[in-house]
Amino acid sequence: MTARRILAHTMDPVTRARRRLAPLIARINSIRNENRALQSDWSLEFHPVDNDQLIAYSKRAGDNEILVVVNLDVRNPQSGLITFPPCEVHDLVSGGRWVWTSPRNYVELSPHTLPAHVFRVTRA
Repeated sequence: MTARRILAHTMDPVTRARRRLAPLIARINSIRNENRALQSDWSLEFHPVDNDQLIAYSKRAGDNEILVVVNLDVRNPQSGLITFPPCEVHDLVSGGRWVWTSPRNYVELSPHTLPAHVFRVTRA
């Protein structure tokens, strides 16, 4: 066993969790710094989701619009339909892009792989 593996096995669960989350937290902080919409709460708007283990909200500053969807369940994947106007979304966390053509849009988030979407919204 390598020294790195031995260290990983002897670390307490909190330290292991922090090491797993550190890159995600760094990316979220970078996204927050790069998007004016995330630097103020004046435009905060919550959006209906058909699953109470998901929360969705958006913020706007000029033409910078961000939609955030978070899985509140720390153990299980959750999915649901978000009510949000048709648009194009670019996930700033994963890099994925989608065109939402309906006012209700499907999302699925897992606390083990991708616990949140931070979408940059583009409207036609």
